[in-house]
This record gives sequence, C-alpha cells and structure tokens, in this order.
Amino acid sequence: MVFFCGANFFINNDEWKLYSQSDLARKRTVPVSEKLRYILVDLPEFARVCKNPESNEAKWLYLVAKAGNEEVLPDFGDPVFERAADRIRVNSASEELLKRQAREMVTQDEIDVRLVDAERLGLQRGMQKGLEKGMQQGMQQGMQQGMQLGMQQGEKKGRGEERESIARKMLAKGMPLSEIADITGFSEKEIRALKKS
Repeated sequence: MVFFCGANFFINNDEWKLYSQSDLARKRTVPVSEKLRYILVDLPEFARVCKNPESNEAKWLYLVAKAGNEEVLPDFGDPVFERAADRIRVNSASEELLKRQAREMVTQDEIDVRLVDAERLGLQRGMQKGLEKGMQQGMQQGMQQGMQLGMQQGEKKGRGEERESIARKMLAKGMPLSEIADITGFSEKEIRALKKS
C-alpha cells in the first residue's frame, strides 16, 4: 500500500501474517488468521517532510512520529485525534508539570468534601472538649451544692439537737410544758415524747 503526504513524499508499508509450517510445506499461503497481522511502516523522512497530513493514516503516523518531540501538536478537528494527542501530551509531560497540574485540578467537590470532613472533625473535637469541660464544671458545681446542702442539713440537725438538749434541761428543772414549748418551739406533745425517751 502506498499513500501520499504532500506532493512528493510517500510512505511504504508491508504486512506480515502468521502461516502454518505444514501449509507452507504444501505451498499453500493461507494465513492462520486474518486478524493476526503485523503492519510495518517505514518513516525515514516522514517527520521532516510531512507538515500538514490530510488522510487519516497520515494523521496517525504524524502523531506517532511527533509523539513527545513537539511542544504543540496540530488540531485535526476530529475528537478521536484530539484524544490521542491529549494522551501523547500527558505521556510526554515532565513530572513537575504533571504535579503542578494535579495541584491545580482540585475540584469544588473535593474542596466541599474536605470542608465537610473538617467541620465534622471540628464538631467531634468541640463536643468532646465541651463534654469534658461540662463534666468538670458539673462535678465542681455538684460538690459545691452538696457541701452547701450538707452544711444546711448539719446546721439544721445541730440546731434541732441543741433545742432538744435545752428542752431536756428545762424538763429536768421541772419547768412547765407550756413554758418549755414557748422557749424551744416544740409542741407540748413533742416535749412529752422527749420526757419519755
């Protein structure tokens, strides 16, 4: 097969196929499979001479010949060739360029996911710290309230015991129940109960 790229340049190619040895011995040249074939292309001056390829074959050969050698590959106006050219650009790009592009390709979705994760983590940490602080404050407040309540109950109990002691002393001196009730605040019934105990 011969095709032209430009006015005075051509490309030669050859096809190789697989044949069975027994078929060759019988001088039968039928390939084992039409699908298994190798196409050899000779491109000794293609990259230098072919500037504006027109056929699809010439465009493919141009991309293969120029892969990694040119800064700008031509726009052939065909999405298939554009995807191939993009792959060539990526495969021939420097490591530094690829890293820079990867950093620049952070999408809004990635940013949103990172923000949600950060918010969730912040909320968890805040809740944990708040719980710890709340427990600490609650324990302190509980201790203070407990101490106050204990002191009030102790004071009340102490006053009650003191009143009982005074009422007993008055009873021991033979004072009338009405006077003891008036001074201590106990009822006469409570004073009689003290007298029996």
